[in-house]
Amino acid sequence: YGYQGYPSLYAWAQVSNESMWGWNTDFVQHRQHHPSGNNLLFTQIGNHFPVSSKVTQNTSTSFDLYIYLTQATSAICIKAESEHYRRGKGASYKTMGALYWQLNDIWQAPTWSSTEYGGRWKMLHYYAKNFFAPVLVSSYEDPADAYGVHVTSDLNQPLAGYVTIQIWTYTGNMVAAIPSNFSFIPQQSAPVFLGTISKMITQGCASRSSCFFYLIATDTSKNVLSTNVFYLSSLANVTLPRTTITVTSIQQASPSSARVQVSCGSGSVGLYVWVETSVAGLWSDNGFVLFPDAPVTLTFTAWESFTVDSLKSSIKIKTIADTI
Repeated sequence: YGYQGYPSLYAWAQVSNESMWGWNTDFVQHRQHHPSGNNLLFTQIGNHFPVSSKVTQNTSTSFDLYIYLTQATSAICIKAESEHYRRGKGASYKTMGALYWQLNDIWQAPTWSSTEYGGRWKMLHYYAKNFFAPVLVSSYEDPADAYGVHVTSDLNQPLAGYVTIQIWTYTGNMVAAIPSNFSFIPQQSAPVFLGTISKMITQGCASRSSCFFYLIATDTSKNVLSTNVFYLSSLANVTLPRTTITVTSIQQASPSSARVQVSCGSGSVGLYVWVETSVAGLWSDNGFVLFPDAPVTLTFTAWESFTVDSLKSSIKIKTIADTI
């Protein structure tokens, strides 16, 4: 199973120039080897995200935003299916593994890979690190309005802890927090919460399109084991506020160190926060949710020589709100 996503502009720039960039240009169509692939991908993006004229123009800025949306779409499609299989470990069909298509790439093109040609991680690969982690908290709606939260453990020892369902508005207010607990034998996968969405959102949520759920699983010492997000509505139906994310500090352990600590924060909710730089390398996390006044510190590991100034000047941060 798999879903296509585009490689970054940095990859496209290796084999093309700005005049060839756009979601439906001759060059991109030539590199698309899945029949009707670009149209299918464009339709799927519209199922999940707002698509404005900012995304569909044949300019480098629009193409960059379109690339971002293809990667987010690929990530959530594979995430949803993989989490279903992980939950299946505790069901009668006892799914014990899954293999998505595909890992890497032989060229710069729209493909199913989670890493692009050259090794940079697409959003899917960052998500795979989480949905294939030894402990996973995930959730689902089935049937309509029935909401379940599941914890899956691949640990060879017992696991006990807590799951908190935080209910957030898109304007950045946490209006409720629903706690539950669990105590698992080794290698257990089971539901830890069952509820009704319409009853869960009666406090502080005008409708399903005004709130989302954020899940936090911790052990009994309150160490975070897994986090996840569940959107109650397609973001195409949500009025998203503008998000401004700023880099607050960049610290390199030593002049010769390949690792840099990059801190960023926001005064509002940031969804699918995507951080990138022209310096080839790997982030400790990406495609995440950023909450108001709760800055995060990411570790960037460079694969090539750089200076802190060149890294700082080339950092770009996107959220879904930027595509509107």
